[in-house]
Amino acid sequence: MLYAGNLNPDDMKKFSQYAFYGDIYKCGDCGFVIEEMSHDTPEIIEYLSKEEYGEEIIDQLNLQEKADAYAPLVAIIEKHRAIGGANILDAGANTGVFLNLVRGLGANPFGLEPSLEATKVAKSRFDLDVQNDVIAGLDLPDESLDIITMWDVVEHLYDPLADLAALLPKLKRGGYIFVCTHNIENIFCRVLGKRNPLLLYAHFYHFSPETLSKALEKAGFEALGTRYFHKSWSLRYLLALFDEFWPNSIAAKCAGGAQKVVSPFERVGNLRIRFPLNLFFVAIARRP
Repeated sequence: MLYAGNLNPDDMKKFSQYAFYGDIYKCGDCGFVIEEMSHDTPEIIEYLSKEEYGEEIIDQLNLQEKADAYAPLVAIIEKHRAIGGANILDAGANTGVFLNLVRGLGANPFGLEPSLEATKVAKSRFDLDVQNDVIAGLDLPDESLDIITMWDVVEHLYDPLADLAALLPKLKRGGYIFVCTHNIENIFCRVLGKRNPLLLYAHFYHFSPETLSKALEKAGFEALGTRYFHKSWSLRYLLALFDEFWPNSIAAKCAGGAQKVVSPFERVGNLRIRFPLNLFFVAIARRP
C-alpha cells in the first residue's frame, strides 16, 4: 500500500480540491501504482460527460496555458514523425487546443472527448471534428491514423490496458502513439506522500516511465522509450490556482493580493515559471 493507507477522518479534511481518494496500492513485483476502484464505468462516464469548461476565469486562463504547454510536446512528436500531412487523433482532446495547434502545422486533426461540454467548446471555438465518446466507442476506420496523442489522459482511464489495445488497430503500421503523464516515482511525489496534489479522485493509475512502457507493450505496441519535458505556467495562472486548490486559505488570500498587484502589469503576469524537476514524461511507441 502506498501513500494513502486507510484514511481516518482527520486525513479526509479538505486541504485542496484533490483531497479525496481511496487506498492506493503498489505492486511489489512491477512497481505499478493503482487507486482502489470504488466506481463503476457508467458512473465515471456520467461524471466526465457533465464536466464544464470555458466559463470560469481559471478555464479562460487554461486555454492559453495549454497552448503554451504543448510546444515541447510538438517538438517531441516531430523528432519521430512530421506533423504536416499526418492524420492525428487526440484521445482526450478536451477543448481542442492541441488539435487547433497541429492543424495550423498542416495536420488532419480528429478528437475524442468524453466531456460533452468540452466537445462543444472544441467545435464552437475551433471548428474541430471531435467525437463525444470514450475510447471504446471511437468511430474511426482501422489503420487510418499516423499519430495518436494522449496528453494527461492515461491516468484517468478506468482500464488503460484495454483502451490502449483498442487504439492499436486505428494506427497505420509504423504509426506512433505519444502518451504523456506524471512520474509517480519522482522525488516530488515521494516527498509529498499523501499530500501529493497528483493523488486525486479522478487519477486511477499512476505510472513511471518503466510501467507505462510495459503497459504499451502489453497492449501490442513497440515501446520506443520516454522523454521528460518541463511544464511551465504563467505567474497569473499560478496565483489563480491557489484559490482553486485551497479556497479561503491564508495562501489563497495572499495569492489574491499578489494578483491585484500583478494584474496591471501584463508582462509580469505572463512570466512563465518552469517546474524544475523531471516530473512529467512522454512515452513513445509505435504499431509494429
